[in-house]
Amino acid sequence: MSQFLITTNVLIVALVLGAITLFGSVEKSLKYLSGNRVFLDSASKSVGHLGQAETKVVTFKISNSSGKRMEIVGAKLSCTCLVTDELPLTIGPKSSKNFNIRIDPKGKAGSLKETVILFTSLDSDRTVPLEVVGDVSPPSLDVGGSGH
Repeated sequence: MSQFLITTNVLIVALVLGAITLFGSVEKSLKYLSGNRVFLDSASKSVGHLGQAETKVVTFKISNSSGKRMEIVGAKLSCTCLVTDELPLTIGPKSSKNFNIRIDPKGKAGSLKETVILFTSLDSDRTVPLEVVGDVSPPSLDVGGSGH
């Protein structure tokens, strides 16, 4: 019985190490086994602190682990302060590309927590959610438009 437990534990460790080697994390491995084929370097990115007259670009690395060409055909943005200029975006099979989102917070103040839902051509991942977080200084504190 103890030999069976040792063998089982060794197999589990080997599977976990293999999953981390192939996908970068156990979580991504489990998503792949569940049928997901689109992966992000991070589902949420911070832009830090923004002044009213400041714009920033946040970049998400999107990976297509499927054997098919994938198109990101559109996006639903939770705020007019977010802009995506790169659509449609084609990502080849087993490839990755960077996807930029520009943030222009004019008229917003305080905490920034906005979502972007990407629409893809893959049956396995019709939608891919992204999140942009940060904070925006109030107009009265944004002296000279510098944001500092």
